[in-house]
Amino acid sequence: MGKKLSILVLISNEQYLRNWIKAGAFSQLEQDHNVHYLVARDYWDPAKMRDVNVEKYTVLDQPSYRKFFFRRLLTVTMYKYIKRSRAFEIKLRGVRPALRNLYKFLACPGIFQAFLSAMNVVLPKWGALADVIKDRKPDILLAPSIAADSFTIDMTYTAKCLDVKSILLINSWDNLVSKGVLPILPNKVVVWGEQGAKQAEVVQDTPREKIEILGLPRFESYFNQQNLDDKLSAFRKLNEIPEGKKIIFYATTSLPYDDVTALEFLDKQISENSKFRDYIVLFRPHPEMMQRAGEKNVFECDFKNVVLDRQVSDFYASRFKAEDHDYPSFINDTELEYYPVLMNAVSLMVCPPTTMALEAALNGIPALVLCYPDGKNQGLTADKTAHYGYFDELFEAPGILPCWEQKDYPELFEKLIALGADKEIAEALRYASEYIVYKDEQPYSQRLSKIVEETCA
Repeated sequence: MGKKLSILVLISNEQYLRNWIKAGAFSQLEQDHNVHYLVARDYWDPAKMRDVNVEKYTVLDQPSYRKFFFRRLLTVTMYKYIKRSRAFEIKLRGVRPALRNLYKFLACPGIFQAFLSAMNVVLPKWGALADVIKDRKPDILLAPSIAADSFTIDMTYTAKCLDVKSILLINSWDNLVSKGVLPILPNKVVVWGEQGAKQAEVVQDTPREKIEILGLPRFESYFNQQNLDDKLSAFRKLNEIPEGKKIIFYATTSLPYDDVTALEFLDKQISENSKFRDYIVLFRPHPEMMQRAGEKNVFECDFKNVVLDRQVSDFYASRFKAEDHDYPSFINDTELEYYPVLMNAVSLMVCPPTTMALEAALNGIPALVLCYPDGKNQGLTADKTAHYGYFDELFEAPGILPCWEQKDYPELFEKLIALGADKEIAEALRYASEYIVYKDEQPYSQRLSKIVEETCA
């Protein structure tokens, strides 16, 4: 290693505190180089940085017009490149006709290129960020990104204007296929695995030499599981799991879905069918779960075989006290160390489309994924994401059962139970998931540090 690099890390979303900083993504960089954090002021309090032991940071304000511009620009790119991703076509169905015509016009050949050229000439740099860059003279800027926020796009734009290198770290599984096409590419796009690399090439039109496959820091704990026996016993006690019961894990997604009806089926099957009486359902609400149409409290449904994951019990109870349906994120209160214990405790999984299905596969757990419309929720609902394309490879894996029609739920549930007894399925699932999430013997932080150093060389 040569000189210490000056590195700026932009944090633009509250969930990045847990998923990136607390997960240790930047620990090697902090050890070997000079790292300073920037916080884009948005809906959350920047003082929460102290919760992850970051005492010194700079808060940046982004003008409203820039937020508006970059977010609308992403929508234009979805029209421009609609054939690259099924998710674009699905999401654009909800755009109002008057705006649709404007977006289509801006996406026209010639018009779009002229629009981008004008942007590069007319749009000034992000002033607050430019001032920090001029003051600190960084070698490189890094940012976790959902590839849809104005902040990280603006970071890449401003860094390019000032001839400073930048790297985007893709945060979520669907980001590369469902948010639009990045209008300004950074020097590197860091993805989870081979699947993400292909998505970056095909959908984002990113040259392969600009793509790096590094895995994901918040999944690292799944690959370093040691001495879980005592924790498993404590987990069962915490969640009041009766001795001898096998756990069917029901995880909700953040998007609207009728979880109660899905749980009613499971509860009834366990009660009425002797083949399933060794099972109990562990219900885990997503810590950023959106409002559901006519949502019922699961624990006012008189279920006999459903228990609540106690780690999120306070969050779930608060949903039925908030009269304005303003549900704050609970994600930073969910410790990453809890998830390997959870996954080692459960036998099977049932869920609407959610990243937790991938996490089940990483741990060799068969899953039944409910992909049918629930008939209650409208708009961008959970079942639509099953058609986005990023689930395709997982649905081909042995042990993952997509349920496209509600009438098939009973038959597929029986198949799921049978898969739980197949000892070869677990290994096949782990192997299949490696295409989506890369891992090796090194910690993520060391892999990232190497890429940063090579990019700056």
